[in-house]
Amino acid sequence: MITITESYDNELIRQFIFAPGLEDQVMYQGLDPTKYQAPTHSIHLLGYDDGEPLGCLVLSARTSILYDAHFSIMPKYFGTGKSVELVHACRDWILSKGLPRVKLLLQLPKTAKYAQTLAYRIGAHLDGTIKRCIIRHNGQLDDCYIFTYDINQEGIK
Repeated sequence: MITITESYDNELIRQFIFAPGLEDQVMYQGLDPTKYQAPTHSIHLLGYDDGEPLGCLVLSARTSILYDAHFSIMPKYFGTGKSVELVHACRDWILSKGLPRVKLLLQLPKTAKYAQTLAYRIGAHLDGTIKRCIIRHNGQLDDCYIFTYDINQEGIK
């Protein structure tokens, strides 16, 4: 069973975002594990599967309804379908808080095919492309796709 908790414990959040095996995801985000502090204007949702760390969704407010989203899942759950279950559980948690409307903005590298597949599976919509916007760990710039996901609409498959 997947459970969701909200946390602002920087050390705990780092364990989810910078877990071994997530280096490629983290490098695309440009995050530094030694300097990362959870922004106070963000919502940090940590997911557990039967008590074991599963993944997280960090939402940073752009407006009262639009949030930048950073999603990660522990490598041992890659390919298991748990990522869709985690997004669904986070969606239910957000809706349980009575927020009138929440829309997530996802910036995904063109090379991150697994992330794009997840975006489509949860019902996110491809809204465009930004050229050379994401710095890779080798210093190269990658293009990214921009997806939006309306939490208040059904669409998880």
